[in-house]
Amino acid sequence: LPMREARRGACAVQLGGDAVYIMGGHNGESQLRSVECFRGGVWRPAPPMRTARSGACAAVLGGRIFVMGGWDAAGAALRDVEVLRNGKWREAPPMIIARSGASATVVDGAITVTGGFGGVNSACSAERFRDGEWRVTRAAPPTPKPERTCFSGRRSYCFDLLLLPGETSC
Repeated sequence: LPMREARRGACAVQLGGDAVYIMGGHNGESQLRSVECFRGGVWRPAPPMRTARSGACAAVLGGRIFVMGGWDAAGAALRDVEVLRNGKWREAPPMIIARSGASATVVDGAITVTGGFGGVNSACSAERFRDGEWRVTRAAPPTPKPERTCFSGRRSYCFDLLLLPGETSC
């Protein structure tokens, strides 16, 4: 079934055994604050986030949805974190590093956010959220920005080529 609002660059989580939440994203014109919940075979609106964002990551910790980072409407990477608690999005402690396109998971009762893009360089690090506090768990030198390469034949193809000088620890 289609969502109520077309979006790309959204983040998603499963909450409980029967609900999928889709948060934020981009509708082709602007970043979104909107949230949708798929439960019982139907998409329904859910409370909108405080900040419009695309490219965010999300995780569920302690039965609450956390949305971290992403791009804001001005195209800047975010450190902001929001948590859905009692049906309302609230501000949570911000991450240490601004990130968009990062990945999030929960391990041993803590949210771990890894990688992403911080605006100037790739965020080649990870940070963990435990007991209301973010801590960098691994930092490495930033990697260079990939170069977009395209070629055409019967079809056009584009890919990102990342040339690294020597070894990288990332």
